[in-house]
Amino acid sequence: MRIITRIKRQRVIERPTFDHFLQLWFNYHMVFFHYLISRGLKLRAFNFFLKIKQGLKISEDFDPSFTFLISLLNVTPSLNISSFSRLNNTLEIPLPVTYWKKIILACTWVIKLLKKTERVYSVDKIVDILVLALYEDGLAFNKKEDVYFSAIVNRHLLRNSFFLR
Repeated sequence: MRIITRIKRQRVIERPTFDHFLQLWFNYHMVFFHYLISRGLKLRAFNFFLKIKQGLKISEDFDPSFTFLISLLNVTPSLNISSFSRLNNTLEIPLPVTYWKKIILACTWVIKLLKKTERVYSVDKIVDILVLALYEDGLAFNKKEDVYFSAIVNRHLLRNSFFLR
């Protein structure tokens, strides 16, 4: 076996964690911004995203990018409910979610919570949703809890594999 010195071992341990954090930060921002772009023009989406960050900076006296990341991490689910039809019955089966699907679900939940009430996105309402999610409260966090509750209720469907065939 190759002997690794203490300094090299520290570099191996410390470096991926920081790189992982930066990659996580970049992925959440990229997916959220891409979702905004898919709803409208690029320049309008970019200005809207900057207004969201300014609103986060005003409401929380901290780095808005970090606040945005932590609030979306609180909303991110680890499983999702899939509908499965069998013999005129619709079953909601909890399934694990991949890394990218977790990020996409968190971003779409935040945006779609506004679409129920308004046609146009409001910066103040998105900032309120993100700040409440930062403190583990609000509509987006309740959505995550509802998904977990329905997954716990329907977990017996995973044990019976004949439903999935």
